[in-house]
Amino acid sequence: MNRIVSGLALFLLSSSDAGAAKVKMMRSTPVDIRVGIELAAMGFEVCKCDDADIVVDRKNSSVIVTFASGAVETVALGDDNDSVRVAEVIRAKLLPPLARPSSASSARLPKATLVERSQFEFGIAPVMSVQQDDVSFDGTFRVRWLPHRRFGVGASASMPLGFRRYEAPEGTADARGYLFGAELFARIVSTSRFRLDASAGAYAAWFALAGHGQPAYLSMSQSVWTAVPFVGLDASVRLTPHWSLGFFGGVGMAMPAINVTFVGRVSALWGSGMGRMSFGPRYEF
Repeated sequence: MNRIVSGLALFLLSSSDAGAAKVKMMRSTPVDIRVGIELAAMGFEVCKCDDADIVVDRKNSSVIVTFASGAVETVALGDDNDSVRVAEVIRAKLLPPLARPSSASSARLPKATLVERSQFEFGIAPVMSVQQDDVSFDGTFRVRWLPHRRFGVGASASMPLGFRRYEAPEGTADARGYLFGAELFARIVSTSRFRLDASAGAYAAWFALAGHGQPAYLSMSQSVWTAVPFVGLDASVRLTPHWSLGFFGGVGMAMPAINVTFVGRVSALWGSGMGRMSFGPRYEF
């Protein structure tokens, strides 16, 4: 393994500034695809071209790397065929030498670092919202981007899957709350299989109310906007190179909370205290 890492590092450092070294992947099995993804994250150009500088092939449980000079190196994947482990070892041992100050490596380091750290993901999830004695369910769409290794931004939109009914002697009111949020998050834990983020942000909440009055009372509908700051924790478990299962839990409070009134009498408060929990699939680019 050390000989392969050293060979890749020396080749990259000695390549010209015209562009990244080209790597040709000879096979398209899940194991080889994962190795190719990790090599691309290091700044190599992974292609099916005939003028590649490095050719990566696999025979049984070994990875065979052939350099343009004709040198050939072989590394065993192990009994579990864990290509993720192999790629992580290559990346861990390849990037530190590039980070050492030098005129040749400093010019290529920003590009390799940016490609490795940039992530874009989206997910669709059911959300359970708890407010006082009220439990409701929403459908949520989330988009998150990690431009830095530790910090990122995200946006979300939630639509209620039903309505909350408030009742009083004067009539009933059906309420729906739509949330449009933005967040900043910091990555606390990051491994090849698990990630944990701490996030903070705010929702712009649109609260729509349709009132139905008893005889002698007027029926009316009304809507209002409010802000809901929140904090939370977000975890994801990687299932495949692109798919993961995500979990989110957070708390927030509407500022101001919304009064649900019947004939001037406050019957309920919406958003005075809110807990949200969700889980669902995510796709990462």
